[in-house]
Amino acid sequence: MTPTERIEAYLRAERADRIEKKMLASEVRVIDALLANTVSMSSAYAEIHEKAPEGFWTFRPCGTAWHHVINAILSTAAFFSPDRIGTRRAALRRVEELSGEIEKKARELAHLLRTRSDYCNAHGIGSSSDYHPLDVLTCAAKASESRHLFAQWVAPHLGTLRGEFDLKYWPRTADYMDALADLQSPEAEALDERDRAAMESRQGQSPRDFVRALDEALNDLTQSYGIRTSLSHRTVAEITNCALALPPDEAMTREAVKALRAYQRRRG
Repeated sequence: MTPTERIEAYLRAERADRIEKKMLASEVRVIDALLANTVSMSSAYAEIHEKAPEGFWTFRPCGTAWHHVINAILSTAAFFSPDRIGTRRAALRRVEELSGEIEKKARELAHLLRTRSDYCNAHGIGSSSDYHPLDVLTCAAKASESRHLFAQWVAPHLGTLRGEFDLKYWPRTADYMDALADLQSPEAEALDERDRAAMESRQGQSPRDFVRALDEALNDLTQSYGIRTSLSHRTVAEITNCALALPPDEAMTREAVKALRAYQRRRG
């Protein structure tokens, strides 16, 4: 069997498995796109099979090496396509905006709490019972999903702490608000390495996002298993165009992939 025949047989088997289990419909669509481009993908399949053949030695057992490469392509195209990256990029910006708003509101609340305390102390006024942080913590726990666990396991220890240390040892509620403001990060970060790689550019959405994510996924296979995944610029361009079913006017070229990778290397 040729590399193309081997890989397409594997793709058909994976497609049937996903359909039977009613799972990963987005990967099924990627498989369909690849199977519809047999001729365009043939050279890419040949390179993948050459660099990660059956019996390829790896750092630790992982099955057939090229299966991992194909699976990385499927998952990256399914979950790190330009439109999905665009959605997550917008979500990232919104999280940063919300963090900024939280910081501002927390500062304002800290100021209000201190101002109220000044009035109460100056004029002998009793007010809300939020002056002790343990009271605030206990009140928050009562409204949380963990209230029963808190009451059973945590609250008894807090009573001991309250009796052992009087109020002068504790930060005030306003101090907690300032701490909440201090903890807000001006820049949010994606948790997945492929997301981080794809979103190195914060503008727009393009197939270049996918290329960065795919290179990260392939590099992870090299780091984790020792699988050779240094695919050529032409192969990555072919994978991008076929897996994402790009129209001709959006297609990636060998030169575009080469330029992007060179830029990434310069950035470190």
